[in-house]
Amino acid sequence: MPFLAGATRSTYGSQVVDTWLARRQLHVTVVGRFDDSALLKCFAQRALGVIAAATSMESDVLRQYGLVLLGRASEATQSLFIIRPRRQRIHPLVLEIEQAALHA
Repeated sequence: MPFLAGATRSTYGSQVVDTWLARRQLHVTVVGRFDDSALLKCFAQRALGVIAAATSMESDVLRQYGLVLLGRASEATQSLFIIRPRRQRIHPLVLEIEQAALHA
């Protein structure tokens, strides 16, 4: 099945997918690389290939683009790090992300 991917292999998300595929000795045919993630999803919507999407975006991607979940790669994970100053006002979204991570 054709695979639609991000523009470069150097992005962290692409590295996670490439590593996951390599560990399973799976070889995909990349038929398109996209800078724009919305365009990538539109190509998938037109059944021009499959995509890898983060679980955190799953429900939105399935609903908005009408895609079908083929499976999950629970071993493929990403780490996010927040670096912020201690004594300055912190944006509420950063606080929300921080709290969600602490309670996960």
